[in-house]
Amino acid sequence: MQYVSDAELVDTISSSELVVLPYRFMHNSGGTLAALSLDRPVLVPANDVNQALAVEVGPGWVFQYTGALTPEIILQTLSSIAAEGPRRRPDLSSRGWDAGSVAHRDAYERALAIGVARSPQPQNAGHP
Repeated sequence: MQYVSDAELVDTISSSELVVLPYRFMHNSGGTLAALSLDRPVLVPANDVNQALAVEVGPGWVFQYTGALTPEIILQTLSSIAAEGPRRRPDLSSRGWDAGSVAHRDAYERALAIGVARSPQPQNAGHP
């Protein structure tokens, strides 16, 4: 297996009309986010995570398919993209460093609060 350089990856994605990620099982994908960050729509398996991403980034960016991926699905998606015409950039604002660091901090604080609330209270030595 040979890896491509970052520049080659950017060139390949940027020259594509659609990035197709035919994973059988997909829960999160750096490839999806890379394509979206380069303003390229993606075609991914339909699932709850990809649906949430579609809502997050806005219409016309995350296309989903069910079942086996076929050439017809790819062609239909390309037709949909062409029919929509120009669109706003995908909204990746919640994926930036600032928003991500705040979200991580909040998650840790919630986890700590839950952990403290569930911790057993120490009992005094010598008392039943």
